[in-house]
Amino acid sequence: MHAIEQDRINALKALSPLEAVRAWLGETVGPGDRSALSLAIQRDRRIELDDDEIAYLVQDGIECGLDARAVLERLLSAGDGVQSRNHDR
Repeated sequence: MHAIEQDRINALKALSPLEAVRAWLGETVGPGDRSALSLAIQRDRRIELDDDEIAYLVQDGIECGLDARAVLERLLSAGDGVQSRNHDR
């Protein structure tokens, strides 16, 4: 990987969860970018989703025309749902 690419990936990983969602919604992101943005989103420990679940919810948010804050709320709600189901067992 070139140093410029690595710097870009590192910069994406360093974003806050909201900034990562905003970047995902506002840019054309490649597979490597999505992984880095997922890691940034997962830094919010309340979000217990894997990369595929995050990608699905972000894509759904794009299709629904949601803004970054609304998509982040969906990610948080989905995480709460996972936690609630695990506590019921």
